Amino acid sequence: MGMFDYVRPAEPVECPSCGLDLFMFQTKDGGRDLRVIPESTLSQQGIRSFYELCPGCHGWIEFTADPPQARACTGSLMPERLVCREREPIPGYAMSFRAPEKP
Repeated sequence: MGMFDYVRPAEPVECPSCGLDLFMFQTKDGGRDLRVIPESTLSQQGIRSFYELCPGCHGWIEFTADPPQARACTGSLMPERLVCREREPIPGYAMSFRAPEKP
């Protein structure tokens, strides 16, 4: 048994800080058997969140299932974390970004 599964987006997700394309994310919402879950099956498989550390800038990128009432909201309770975009990189999931802490 593995510790997580992988999520593969249909298109690469661009890091909002450095612009690096990310092709794979991790999730603990699945069976944790190191399988690859395509974006098209996320909701059917009950995946609520997935995440990755950007290897380019070391920022933390996380996607969480976006409740319908939150999609209409234009603001954020945590503006320093949430990256607002005109288009959702992965429909139905809100993306947040946390820059690495400075030493």
